[in-house]
Amino acid sequence: MANPKKTPQPSGSGLKSESGPNSGSGLAGSLGAVPRTFWFSVIGPLVLLIGGYFAWIQYGAPNLDRAIYGLKTENLIVTPKPPWIDADVTKEVFQGADLGRLSVLDREMSATVFNAFRTHPWIRKVFRVQKISGCQVEINVEYREPLAMIYWEMPNGLQPQNTGSTVRTGGSTDGDTQTAAPKGIGEPSERLASFVPVDLDGVLLPWRDFGSDEVLRYWLIYAKNASTSGRVGADYSDVRVKAALRLCLLLKEHRETLGLERIYVYPSANPDNSPMGSKWILEVTSHNNQRFLWGNPPGMESAGEPNALAKAERLIQLTQRPTSEQSKLVEFDLSKASKSPADSFQ
Repeated sequence: MANPKKTPQPSGSGLKSESGPNSGSGLAGSLGAVPRTFWFSVIGPLVLLIGGYFAWIQYGAPNLDRAIYGLKTENLIVTPKPPWIDADVTKEVFQGADLGRLSVLDREMSATVFNAFRTHPWIRKVFRVQKISGCQVEINVEYREPLAMIYWEMPNGLQPQNTGSTVRTGGSTDGDTQTAAPKGIGEPSERLASFVPVDLDGVLLPWRDFGSDEVLRYWLIYAKNASTSGRVGADYSDVRVKAALRLCLLLKEHRETLGLERIYVYPSANPDNSPMGSKWILEVTSHNNQRFLWGNPPGMESAGEPNALAKAERLIQLTQRPTSEQSKLVEFDLSKASKSPADSFQ
């Protein structure tokens, strides 16, 4: 019997091998079969799109916001400043606090602007910061008003940071210092005399905004060795200055009409007589050197001493007398309940 012929098996690529656990024809093999052009045409742009999105969120959108909704000085509607302020307060606040970095759309914009204006030495109070139409911001503030100039001296040659208008008593001067000695100082001395401006709260105002010709527009307060921290916007903590400012505020409306000019602060001879514990007495002097002993500061009167309003009325009566009678009135004690101009004080 003849042997059957063996059918020849196809070799090489003609055979289909079964996939096993170690075969390379799984997912990896499938990915490997993907043409490279696919990665460049689909996956590449997808990666760029995702990266661009996060870059836009991080950098692009904020910059576009600032370009369209960025805070600018012309967009700030601030309460008009009073005539005694020459400085551009809005510009100083904007630049000092770098408000240009903000967008009107920022959640913290109003609070940031509020705090920036509140810290400026010319601003006494900020009432409201509100966004309005047209990317504008309305800011309602109260400005500080100069009430008095505090006189103080320092050794010749020392120029403090906060010096306002300066005068040198005795001898000629150079630069911006005046040659005239301030009234009521007494004997001339070789010392620099400076006047620094404060408001009713005793806050030191920006002295660079005042000229030497503006000193006499305000009350002049004299307290021996009065000192200050020298920082503009800081509180003038000297209690004698605070006492004098009480009187300045009370007589503010009558200063010019009555020709009043200076307030001196002296130690009280009887500090225990004041129920408020005042250790100082005040003296008011006019431009023609009439002297009025005021006594204890307003609201701090001792027993039997007229109150502040009674003293003010008496002062008005005395200064409104005919000129012939005023020339006889050189000194008068307002702290006594007397109506006789003859009651002078030493």
